[in-house]
Amino acid sequence: MKFLRPLLVLLLLAVLLVGVWLWWSFPRRVDMADYAPANSIVYVEFNNQRWYSSVPLAPLDPATFRQVGEWHGFPVYTWARTGPSIIYIPVAQGSDAYAAYSRKQ
Repeated sequence: MKFLRPLLVLLLLAVLLVGVWLWWSFPRRVDMADYAPANSIVYVEFNNQRWYSSVPLAPLDPATFRQVGEWHGFPVYTWARTGPSIIYIPVAQGSDAYAAYSRKQ
């Protein structure tokens, strides 16, 4: 009987510590946009360089493009007006909309 009260206090303290630990380690939702700029999240690797999304999607005439390679089955183009600083990749097979990527963030 003499040791029952300290044993109950230790047991209650242990349960409390486990509860605090579980509450502290519970995963929380995080918005990744708070930690990384929006233009650095989407990129493609082409010719051993990272190309970051640079301008919104645009329908362009593929006849004015020059194909410079292939990325995962998609043709990669440059345009005479922008030169090799911007590449264009179609957003889907057979699509006339192209996503533009530049090396600078």
